[in-house]
Amino acid sequence: MPAANVITRWGPNGVIETWHPTTLDQLGKPESFLEENLAQTPELLGLVSRRTGIHGPFVVFSQLPLDTPSDRQIYPDIVLLAASGHVIVVEVKLSVNAELRNRSVIAQIVDYAASFSALDDSQLMRIFGEDQNATTWFDLVQELFPNDTNVEELAETLRNRIAEGEINLVIVCDCIPPGVPDVVSGIASQETLAFDLDLVEVRPFVRDGDDAKEILFVPTTRLATEIVSRTAVSVTYREGDQQPSTDVKIIHASEADERGERLWSPEEVERDFLKLEDSTALEILEFAKQHSADGKFTPMGRRKLANICFYINDHSADGKKTRLPLFSTTCTWNCVYFNLKNVSRFSDESVDREFRSRLANLFDTNVEPDATWVGIGFDSISSSIDEFKELVLWFVANMKVTE
Repeated sequence: MPAANVITRWGPNGVIETWHPTTLDQLGKPESFLEENLAQTPELLGLVSRRTGIHGPFVVFSQLPLDTPSDRQIYPDIVLLAASGHVIVVEVKLSVNAELRNRSVIAQIVDYAASFSALDDSQLMRIFGEDQNATTWFDLVQELFPNDTNVEELAETLRNRIAEGEINLVIVCDCIPPGVPDVVSGIASQETLAFDLDLVEVRPFVRDGDDAKEILFVPTTRLATEIVSRTAVSVTYREGDQQPSTDVKIIHASEADERGERLWSPEEVERDFLKLEDSTALEILEFAKQHSADGKFTPMGRRKLANICFYINDHSADGKKTRLPLFSTTCTWNCVYFNLKNVSRFSDESVDREFRSRLANLFDTNVEPDATWVGIGFDSISSSIDEFKELVLWFVANMKVTE
């Protein structure tokens, strides 16, 4: 794993300063020290780029209490809401932390993505609006981003990304142990996952004989095992200071090849599905074009692959019209994924129960009462395509209209 072995800096009168890499454990600094610096300086994450589409300003939340679908409570170290409409969840570990070395941190941070996607409006308001006076999601976003020129779009984008599980997950440590990049690379390369997973090494550098009065953080952001950017942030920390002072300077930036994520036009989605020459996929495409809410069948966020979404209309807490997906598929999945969380959201108990029962009986599959997603293969749908359409239209006709 390549990393800088030494940093030199020319000072006044030609004096050379030499900085050497270390770890926060060796400096006697806890994980909370790194968390505080990341919260104050999100640029350390290295996510602001054309590759990600992420940009600030950021609203930072530390140690948010988050309920999981299994009724456990977890506390992400840092959560960022970005003015670009992205939700970024950061888990911080020092290199000596056993959870990083035994890789349980991977399962932990993926659990955060699942937990966020299960939140409804009232839960989002409770989590992000505890210190605010807002009564609607729109008002809350307006309070958090008072200088944004299109708060309505930002509020809708944030809400839809959360609902669809489009979360940017970041694992940050001061020194990445061997083997961890390979695990993260394997997960990050799964094209069927909605979330992004990045691994960031924020390596501290100190000058010889300086007693760590000044720390130079050099973050290296990795997508899979490829370096995508490097930034230097000088942090001066004196005991007794409430906050360290920071000076952000880009000393090197190297954009990696694009992930391939982009917005898709309807024509592009149709073109890629036509290439499949799969009659079931094409019937689902035509069905979504005719019956999806407002005729919209392309994803609202960026995707790596052509994606079909069947939307149902919704109204956010502030009365603004929006859409949420009932099911979706890509040109490589060979199956349709139903969002059962949205099924429950848009139906009373009897409709919810009947939909799950009919889905299970029609495709001979097990649909757990607390399941969030269920996938139905094209091969199963192909022999019951009319019944598939009938079930979806039945749900649309019987779902609740949110106020």
